[in-house]
Amino acid sequence: MSMTKKQCKEILRQAKEADACSSNYKPAKKAYKAGDYETFEQICRGNISWFDDHSIEFPTSVAGEYIYYYGGFKIKGVLNQHAEPADIIIRTDDESEVVAEIEVKDSLGVTYYKVDRQRDFNLEESNTNLKKLADAIYKHLGIDPTP
Repeated sequence: MSMTKKQCKEILRQAKEADACSSNYKPAKKAYKAGDYETFEQICRGNISWFDDHSIEFPTSVAGEYIYYYGGFKIKGVLNQHAEPADIIIRTDDESEVVAEIEVKDSLGVTYYKVDRQRDFNLEESNTNLKKLADAIYKHLGIDPTP
């Protein structure tokens, strides 16, 4: 269950007072204004370490899907109950959503497979290959990749 509007508003207030970075604050505020509290919660989960450092209480489970914006990338993945990335992590370009990296971690947060884009890559060929790889990983893990 996603956070309530009241919980989201309080977190936004506290994050603004603590001078949150705009790369995560702006998308969180946008999700809040759109009434997308699930995405808002995922962005908060992606910033859980920052929340802890600034004594901002996260009112729901730490384990679950997260979104984190950093250096022009949008990072999506899953946190385990210890707030460590686990399972599949996908890094995309923040604006174009082009996949830049796929990383697979075990339940202890250890990377056991990683594929990343080379500097001199062919966009169409790379995206086709990364999609095939992602589909194979999802199939292997028994996860339906369609939303």
